[in-house]
Amino acid sequence: MDQINPNATGVSMRLIDGPVDPNSGAQMACRYAEVIPDADVVMLADDIGHWPQLEALEEVLRHFLAHIDRYSRRDE
Repeated sequence: MDQINPNATGVSMRLIDGPVDPNSGAQMACRYAEVIPDADVVMLADDIGHWPQLEALEEVLRHFLAHIDRYSRRDE
């Protein structure tokens, strides 16, 4: 299988994660940071789990828009 180049687009990936998610919580975020170069991980409040976009809508949106804004201003 071909390797995925996380820098192919010039836009880094941001992981916005709920730490108590039993499937992809804090343990997955730690692993993500180990394998993704210059990982951008946002860990939400300690009580956020598998559905952060529902459990912390405003916080997820704020972090998502900040990430998008970071790249949209590069071309100005």
